[in-house]
Amino acid sequence: MLVDMIDLEVDKLILTNSFVKLEQELNSILLEEYDLILMDDMMPKMTGTETLHKIKEADLTNCPIVVLTANAITGMKEKYLNEGFTSYLAKPIDKNELVKVLNEVLDNAQKAKQEIRQGE
Repeated sequence: MLVDMIDLEVDKLILTNSFVKLEQELNSILLEEYDLILMDDMMPKMTGTETLHKIKEADLTNCPIVVLTANAITGMKEKYLNEGFTSYLAKPIDKNELVKVLNEVLDNAQKAKQEIRQGE
């Protein structure tokens, strides 16, 4: 499993309510190359879904973004995937489900990077 072989480094970003400030913060933070973003959907001022759309509109990153949400009713996973999230984790987060999602997302991202390198 990929998760067993990696050393995870975590950055925590607290976003503000102003989009101008948000965009500045995201631009500076996302200049770093991340393998994965875990984003809570229920953030104050701007939801994770709204933030995802701003990130995509500004083309700030193409790394996988996994939504974290307590909204676990039937059909919500599909809703979040249709919004553009790479994957979905319901809260409270089950450790086994977290490992499963991390393995799937990181394995797929690694395969995509290899395909891009081979095409160059």
